[in-house]
Amino acid sequence: LADWMRAVVPTADAAITNGGGLRAALPAGRMTYGRLYELLPFDNREVLVELSGAEFRRVIEHNLRQRDSVLLVSGVRAAATCEKGRLRVALRRDSGAAVRNDETLTVVTSDFLTSGGDDVFTPIRPLRVTRGDGPLIRDHLADWLTQSGRRWRGVDLLTPATRRIACSRAGGGCNGW
Repeated sequence: LADWMRAVVPTADAAITNGGGLRAALPAGRMTYGRLYELLPFDNREVLVELSGAEFRRVIEHNLRQRDSVLLVSGVRAAATCEKGRLRVALRRDSGAAVRNDETLTVVTSDFLTSGGDDVFTPIRPLRVTRGDGPLIRDHLADWLTQSGRRWRGVDLLTPATRRIACSRAGGGCNGW
């Protein structure tokens, strides 16, 4: 979903969405609007925000400390480790280039998350929204999927090599993380 969100907004460097917004599996077979609606039943709208590399890192760190929330990201890969009792997150772009703290990323997300949903952007205030009230995410994706005519297979989308957030708790002692 995060990859698709980023694909429909070519100006976005990254995408962040929440796993709780996904409400069904996509079975094998032809994609229909009904199946997409079952997957994404909420009328969430696209929002573009600007995050520095340091802010993006804080969002991931904050989410990893949550018990009932999981982020889906695209455009970046996060490696989380516990070092000397402190959670550390390193970010890299899909190209492998490190994301610098002072670098600005344009991120596509949802109005649900920017308005406080799932506590995702809590560590970032004020949140710099550059475009609010975009189209419904589900409808924008439906148009894009129809136009692309592409076939999708789960094994092509998620493999150990394409993992977006990798965690290593070898050091322990990171406040319950």
